[in-house]
Amino acid sequence: MKTSILTRAILLSAVAVHLIYGQHGQQENGRKRRGPERFTSTVSLKTLQRPIPGDTRWEVTVFLLTMNDMLQFIKTDSGYTAEYEISLTLRDDREHLVDTRVLNRKITVHSYAETNAKDLFQREAETFTLLPGAYTLRAVLDDRAASRPLKVEEEITVEGDIPEPIRLSDPLFFYGGKIGPDAFIPDSLTMLPVISRKHQHLYVSSELYLYRPKEDIQVIFSIYDSRNALVRRQTKTLSQGEQRRMLISGIPEALPFGQYSMTLTVTADGAADSVSGGFSVMWSEHTSARPDLTTAVQLMQYLISKKEFKELLQMDQPQQERFLERYWQKNDPDPATETNELQDEFYQRAAFTIAHFTTRDQEGWETDRGKIYILYGPPEHIERPVSRNGFEQYEIWDYPHLHKKFLFIDQNGTGHFTLQSESG
Repeated sequence: MKTSILTRAILLSAVAVHLIYGQHGQQENGRKRRGPERFTSTVSLKTLQRPIPGDTRWEVTVFLLTMNDMLQFIKTDSGYTAEYEISLTLRDDREHLVDTRVLNRKITVHSYAETNAKDLFQREAETFTLLPGAYTLRAVLDDRAASRPLKVEEEITVEGDIPEPIRLSDPLFFYGGKIGPDAFIPDSLTMLPVISRKHQHLYVSSELYLYRPKEDIQVIFSIYDSRNALVRRQTKTLSQGEQRRMLISGIPEALPFGQYSMTLTVTADGAADSVSGGFSVMWSEHTSARPDLTTAVQLMQYLISKKEFKELLQMDQPQQERFLERYWQKNDPDPATETNELQDEFYQRAAFTIAHFTTRDQEGWETDRGKIYILYGPPEHIERPVSRNGFEQYEIWDYPHLHKKFLFIDQNGTGHFTLQSESG
């Protein structure tokens, strides 16, 4: 995809429109914007499975997060109020009803900005006791002020008998918590774990279950980047002791912008168990680490001419840093403010592509979807036609205000979408 002066102009003008529109939205009284920013996930499900010692059943806790921006708030004398109902339905692999829960909620916030917040969530936790098997959990959020309910589904597989001598629970990411009588209780559970300016300290925990270990326990905590290269590894030895204990590890702040996975492995008496999870480091909001200069330079191919980009690649690192600094100073839409809104928007788009479009062999910003997202921002509509052969997956991104549509196809169902056509 070639970058031209016209493309750069579209990017700069699109970001400017986005900023102006956002400022205008803050002045509206009670009306909720429903635009391209809703491309991100607004409702998320996560499950935590704990084996019950001495029992064939498992304790499965379901966490549900609902973004404030998803709810419809109505202005009241006490602030802004939203009322909604959440129904949870659990079925087994034969579609037999196992359990159902209904949660009625009413929340009030004090400012209009909180109603639009994408980093404020309403959290719910419900616990089920289940036998080994496969289940489908459906959550339906019915907002009384909205036009239609929102549905989210999660496949849950409860494993069989607990093997000797060791077992780890699913990992939980959190930003803080406290020690309770039976386990660690996170007070800020995150299902989209991110290290950013707001949350600089990210932790991960897993409950360890031991069954009469005869040897010391070896614990290995590893972090890998998006290309599966080892970034950090911490090893420690635990002495024999309690049958149930909480393992907690902090994730280093000084990680470059990108997407990562962590693996916790525990071995004892010749047996082992491991759990994994993913997290991201946001670039423009991450103040404790220097952004990766190599990636920053590569991203400039979307903003400058082919000739300028070639010259930038030939510069040494100090020259590249000065080039970036001058470029963003020159293109600051409002020099009177402390932040460069255009720069923040650009890097936030890049961060989103890394978190959502990264593949085994490409960073998110290198993929076709990543390029379009960085250049044009979130699409207003996404169509996902049904596959013709069970393998191919399609996405059609629609930008009505730009009169453009982009067709992406994942031919093998591997998550690697390529741009097939562009119209408009």
